[in-house]
Amino acid sequence: MSVQLWSGPSTRIRVKRWACNLVNMSKATKRIPLREGTFEDLGELKGAGETWDDVVKELIEAKQMENRRELLERTDDDDFVPLDEI
Repeated sequence: MSVQLWSGPSTRIRVKRWACNLVNMSKATKRIPLREGTFEDLGELKGAGETWDDVVKELIEAKQMENRRELLERTDDDDFVPLDEI
């Protein structure tokens, strides 16, 4: 997936995703409108050599890990009962 940036009334990220399978090749384009400040904050997360896709994937992975931790904390209790006692 590649990302192209351009300026307009608001800064936007244009995401091009190329999907390929054995039968055909398709192309999908997605636009993600961002406020200027949000774009600048996002740019601070982007390292040298990283693509915008890398940055977004890392954010998704971090959010998924946070969700898993929260779920674990909600379901973690110290009232463990061994199965052989049930």
